[in-house]
Amino acid sequence: MTLTEAARELGYATRSQLKRLKDNGRIDDFIVREGRKELIQTDGLSDHIGRIIRTRVNGNVCQPAPKAVVDEWTEIAAVVDQWIDPSTFGAPPFSGDRLATIYGCINDAVRQIHGRA
Repeated sequence: MTLTEAARELGYATRSQLKRLKDNGRIDDFIVREGRKELIQTDGLSDHIGRIIRTRVNGNVCQPAPKAVVDEWTEIAAVVDQWIDPSTFGAPPFSGDRLATIYGCINDAVRQIHGRA
């Protein structure tokens, strides 16, 4: 598969980390040449990368948010949308006062949802 497809399958947000490993020769055993194309074999690649790079505290690949987290943020957004009309804010970037308003509403919605309001 292509570098982009392999990066997506491994959970990377972009292909840059995988390209860096390729350019540094750290995943040469997984590169397959077909004519002028370079493809990546992904069988065992995730384990190999896990062994050769240092894991960060927050992880080294993007993982989708757990469903419970997504559900909570959906509930928070629904509460905030009852208080303010999103169309009044226009498109980002937002000014500091608008960000402060959104931040305050989110905090109040979290307290309401968790029964601390």
